[in-house]
Amino acid sequence: MSFMDNKQPEHIFVMDTTLYWPAEIFWPGWTGDETLLEIMSQPGEVHESYDPDYLYRDPVIFRLFSAKERVSLRKRAGGIKPKKISLKDKNYSTIHSARGAGQFYVMTTEPVFTSDGNHAFIYIQVHNKSNLPLMSPGDVLPLSESLFGMVTIIFQKQADQSWKKIKLINRLFL
Repeated sequence: MSFMDNKQPEHIFVMDTTLYWPAEIFWPGWTGDETLLEIMSQPGEVHESYDPDYLYRDPVIFRLFSAKERVSLRKRAGGIKPKKISLKDKNYSTIHSARGAGQFYVMTTEPVFTSDGNHAFIYIQVHNKSNLPLMSPGDVLPLSESLFGMVTIIFQKQADQSWKKIKLINRLFL
């Protein structure tokens, strides 16, 4: 059987609270502004040579953004806090809990913009409820248990002030 019978979902359920940014996808090292407590509490390091989330392994993306801009993006993304969102359209809507979703739901970040405002990044997690083990009522599992994939989208501002998608980076766990 093929994945989802090769059908696109008719409706996308989006959690009503945005995610923290995985800011290390912009710059894997220290930025110089970290406190000792932040440095000591880091769960691990991101190594750009093999980390699949690191954006700049793509040579086109690497050439678009200087090292200074990548550090700036990491700092900016790290300062964005989760917030409530409300979306409603015929193809998507926000939900408060995964219980209100079908098999799949998504969580998204707020966009982060480059210093000049000409590029924007959005990071999305796709969750699959069927990946969850059998649970008793009241059991709470970390979100990572249902994580199905991650998507980063990079947009570029056009002369008419509209946004054009210039890169879509998918990591699906099939």
